[in-house]
Amino acid sequence: MAEPESGIRRSRSNSFSHHESSGPTASSPTLSMNSSNPDLMSKKVFNEDPEKQRDLKTDDDDVEAAPKPLTDDTTAENPVIPFDSTTPTHDPNCVYWDGLQDKENARRMSFARKWFICIILTSTAGCLTALSSAWTSAVDPMVERFHSSAEVGDLGLTLFLFGLGIGPLIAAPLSEKFGRQPVYLISLFLFFVFQFPTAFAHNMASALVGRYLCALGGSAFMSNVPGTFSDLFEKHQLALPVTVFTFGPFLGPGIGPVISGPITQHVGYRWVFYVFLIWTFVLLVTIALTVPETYPPILLAKKAKRLRKETGNDAIYAPIEKSERSFWRSLRHSCSMPVILISHEPVLDILCFYTGFLLAIIYLFFVAFPYVFTKVYHFQVEFVGLSFTGIIVGMALAASTYPFWRHFYEKELAKNGGVANPEMRLPQMCFGAVIIPIGLFMFAWTAYAEVHWIVPMVASGIFAFGSYFTFNGIITYTVETYHRYAASATAANVFIRCAIAGSAPLFGVQMLEGMGIHWGISLLGFVAVLLCPSAFIFRIYGKTLRMKSKYAIKV
Repeated sequence: MAEPESGIRRSRSNSFSHHESSGPTASSPTLSMNSSNPDLMSKKVFNEDPEKQRDLKTDDDDVEAAPKPLTDDTTAENPVIPFDSTTPTHDPNCVYWDGLQDKENARRMSFARKWFICIILTSTAGCLTALSSAWTSAVDPMVERFHSSAEVGDLGLTLFLFGLGIGPLIAAPLSEKFGRQPVYLISLFLFFVFQFPTAFAHNMASALVGRYLCALGGSAFMSNVPGTFSDLFEKHQLALPVTVFTFGPFLGPGIGPVISGPITQHVGYRWVFYVFLIWTFVLLVTIALTVPETYPPILLAKKAKRLRKETGNDAIYAPIEKSERSFWRSLRHSCSMPVILISHEPVLDILCFYTGFLLAIIYLFFVAFPYVFTKVYHFQVEFVGLSFTGIIVGMALAASTYPFWRHFYEKELAKNGGVANPEMRLPQMCFGAVIIPIGLFMFAWTAYAEVHWIVPMVASGIFAFGSYFTFNGIITYTVETYHRYAASATAANVFIRCAIAGSAPLFGVQMLEGMGIHWGISLLGFVAVLLCPSAFIFRIYGKTLRMKSKYAIKV
């Protein structure tokens, strides 16, 4: 995301997470106590982020107020006052971080190791989304082999996206209960195992079931990774790693056909899935060996266990060990709160539909590109995959503009006296909303045999360029607007956009055949034009709309 650190700042979940206490700012308790020093045991020191103490409480205990964060000159003799008396700040047996430099805190890892973890997790999310679109090059020979219909074949994309939308509702509370590492390992193992039914399928039904289950199993990497970044980095450092992560899953759908096209053409469709099995296995081994637990409540529980063993004091405990929040309560909350927000927040509904519309077009292109570039330009299968290069380049160029948007945001912040508001995140959305219909109309009316094939490919890149900005603006604005309910708002967005995008491949070819390439894509352009003013309306009247909302921030 361009400029996402403040956008996820108040969230306790990531743009792709679904429970308030497992997201980007779901981190450690912030009270520091050296359990081996009796002086410090009676002088609690708040560490970096008081908001993180919400991880230790139930939703009913949540509070809005928070003290100023710890600065470098804060000491045990100059403590920050606790913001909530229900936090166990007066129990000397309760374990917290030993000051700013506690080596057991994941944020104390080396810079190189943090970025290695970021790259590995981002690559895994990219592998997941690349597999979603790799299906588009492999499906035609599968349909022919299994004597199926093209519509049934398109279900491979639809079911995969449905799995990605539903899975995070379960993955987030699992992460809260058991930590990041075991959820990642189990998720990636399931993703690996359920690729086998597709790779070795003897009928289309087996392949489709495998598609759904592997997406469902691997979906934790779409929801929990930004939370891991929050475990590793300070708030002011989050922007770049989260931007890199956003680029990975966005890039994956463009890479999938580039990989699967030549493989299907030269060695057969099964090798597409063999390659992804090998890729996934390498990632699984790498994560198992190199990615440690980073979720602060779990790390504190391990610290408490060590101290109990070293001191013989069985009364020592970590806050999560005394938490009354059950997994089932967390699961119920993560499933019900998004529905409540969708039912009561029309602004959120528009934002969710917008992102769903954009993702639907991207996945519609996976059906439309083979139709356009084979029927109009007579591409072979391997070169149809390369036609997605435009989308890849467009998104890469958009991601490279991060420094500009960062600077723009800082200027707006300075003009407002250093006080941030969600509407400061919307210039990207406004810019992208204007670019998107330009790319769609250009693609629609240049897809002629007498026009060079590079022109519609460039048009798809322009669309991707604008979509990246709009998507980033929407997600960041959503998280900041519904900061207390950011995880649930993000969950609603993920579920709706995957549901809409998953439906797109089912009618894509029929729409193009019935309306023609030019008017079919133009229809999408007209919808983009209708959605465009919403960005400017939220930019101008966002504060007024927030004041009327029950769940939005009121600053």
